[in-house]
Amino acid sequence: MDLVTSPAERSDSIDSSDSFVPAPDIRTARRGFAFRAGILALLALIPVYVICLTAPGFGMFHDDGIYTVTAKALAEGKGYSIISLPNAPPQTKYPPLLPFLLSIVWRIAPQFPANIVALRLIPFVAATAWLALLFVYARRLVGETAAIWICVLIAANRWVIFTSSIVMSESLFALLSLASVWLLEKLRRSDSLLRAGALAAVAVLAYLTRTAGVAIFGTGVVALLLARRRRSAVILVLSAVVSAGVWSVWQRQSVRAATSIENYYTAQNYRDSAITSPRFDFADKAQIAAATAIYVFTSPARLFCVPITTGLGIPGSVFLLLWLNGLFWLVAARGFSSLPISARLLTILYAGMILCWVWHPDRLLLPILPFLLIACCRGSKGWPAMRFVIPAVIACTVLGALGSAAYSSRHGIAQPGGVFSLFLEEEPVSALDSAAPLDYAKMSELYDWIRRNTAKEAVILAGYDPALYLYTGRRAIRPFVADGMPMFYWDDKSYFNRTSEFNSLIATYRPAYLLEMANDVQTEPHYFHLLRDLKRQGRIQLVKEFSPHYRIFRFTAPIPPQ
Repeated sequence: MDLVTSPAERSDSIDSSDSFVPAPDIRTARRGFAFRAGILALLALIPVYVICLTAPGFGMFHDDGIYTVTAKALAEGKGYSIISLPNAPPQTKYPPLLPFLLSIVWRIAPQFPANIVALRLIPFVAATAWLALLFVYARRLVGETAAIWICVLIAANRWVIFTSSIVMSESLFALLSLASVWLLEKLRRSDSLLRAGALAAVAVLAYLTRTAGVAIFGTGVVALLLARRRRSAVILVLSAVVSAGVWSVWQRQSVRAATSIENYYTAQNYRDSAITSPRFDFADKAQIAAATAIYVFTSPARLFCVPITTGLGIPGSVFLLLWLNGLFWLVAARGFSSLPISARLLTILYAGMILCWVWHPDRLLLPILPFLLIACCRGSKGWPAMRFVIPAVIACTVLGALGSAAYSSRHGIAQPGGVFSLFLEEEPVSALDSAAPLDYAKMSELYDWIRRNTAKEAVILAGYDPALYLYTGRRAIRPFVADGMPMFYWDDKSYFNRTSEFNSLIATYRPAYLLEMANDVQTEPHYFHLLRDLKRQGRIQLVKEFSPHYRIFRFTAPIPPQ
C-alpha cells in the first residue's frame, strides 16, 4: 500500500508524444483505491464509536466524573465547584472550557443518567472536527491518500476512541492545538490583525481546556518572531498573560490540605505531579525523566495495539518491541525536519512537558500524534519495507478499536481496550485476586443499594466518588489518591504515611460507608492492606457483598483505636 505521495507525483501527467505510458495511470488507480478503502475504514469505525458512546457506565475514569459534577454545579448556579465532595471546594484543577460546554448541555437535558449520551457528544463532536481538520491539514503535506489513512490511525486509536466516548478534554484540546498550528502557519505566510486575533483566541481556548496549552503560546511566539511578525507575537503574548493570569488568580483559592487525597482534587495535585516539585530531589527528577522517556519510546506499540506477548519469549518480545518502536521513531525523525516549523516547535515543547510530568504518557501524546504520523509518512519515502509495516500497523490498530467495542459491550463501560480484549474475557489481574475488570451491571447494583439504604447526608468513601454522587446524590470522596509515582514509577511514600493519611481522612469526614470496587487496588497499591487493617481493627463491617470485587462496608468506629 503506497500511502505517501509527493507533490511531484500528484502532478504526474502522460506526455502526449508517448505511445503508451501506463505507470502514472496505475499509480493513480492504486491511490484512488487506497483512498476509497480509507473512507470505508473510517465508516466501519462508526459502530465502534456508537457502542462506546452508548455504554451505560459513566464516570469510570474519575476525571470524566469530576468534569461532569463541575458542569452540574455551573448549570445549577452553584459556582465553579466540585459539588460531589463533602466540602464542595472550588474547582481549581481543571480549566473551565469543557465544564462550561457541558453545563450548557446539562441545562438543556438536566436528567441524569438520561443525558449521558448528550454529554458525551461534546468530546465526540470535537474528535470529529479534529479528524476533518487533520485531513485538510495533512493532505497538503502528504497527499489525500496518506491523509485519509492517518485519519484512520487516529480514529481507530484506542485512546482516541476512549477519550472521545466519555467526558474528557483530549479531543477538544487536540482540535484546538491543530487549529492553532494551522492558523499559525497562515499567519507566518501573511500577517493579518484578524488572523493574529483568531490565533490568540484559539490558543486561549486551548489553554482554558488544558493548561498544557501553554506550549501553544510558546510555539506561536517563537514561530512568529522567527518570521518577524512582531505585532502578532505581542498579541499572542498579551493573550497568554491575561488568560494564564486570570486562571492563576482563581487557583490561589487552592490551599494545601492535610492529605494528598484531598489535594488530588485541587491545583495542588498538579504542583505535586511535576518533577519540578520539591517532593523530588535531583536524582529522583533524573530517574523519572528517564523512565518517562522510555515510556514515550515504547508508546507506539501500545498506541497502535501491536500484540506483543510473552508467547514470543522474553528475547523475542524485547526484540520486537525495540524494532517496532525504534523503526517508528527513526522514520519519524527522518521526516520531522520536513514538517512546518510550527508543528515541529509544538511537538518538541509539548513532548518536553510530557517528560516533566509524573504520569504515563500514552494518552498525553494524542495531540501531537498526527504530526508524528505525518513525519513518518514523509520519512518513509523510499523505504520499500514500509509497504508491509504500514498495513500491519493499521490492522492492529483497527483490531484494537474492535477490542474497545468488545469491552464496552461486555461490561457496559467504555475502556481503552486492545487486540486481546477482542478475543479474550478479562481476568483478575492482581496476584491477590483483588482486582477485576470494571462492570456496570455490578456497579449499578451497588449504586442502587446506596440510594435505597443510606441517608441523604451520608458521606461515602468510594474510588469513583463523582459517579457515585451522580447516580445516588450522596457526597463522596476517594479513600486513596491516584498518584503517578507508585502507579508507574516507584512508591516514594511509606505504608505508615498512607495509613496516617487514610485515618486523617476518615477522622475529618466521618464517612458512613466504604465501597470496595473491582480495580481499587490498581490505583492504590496499599489499598488491600489498608482495608485489611480496618477489618482487623473492627472499624468496618461488611453489610452487602454483590461479588468478591464489589462490596459495601459500614463504619462502626471511624476513629482509629489508640
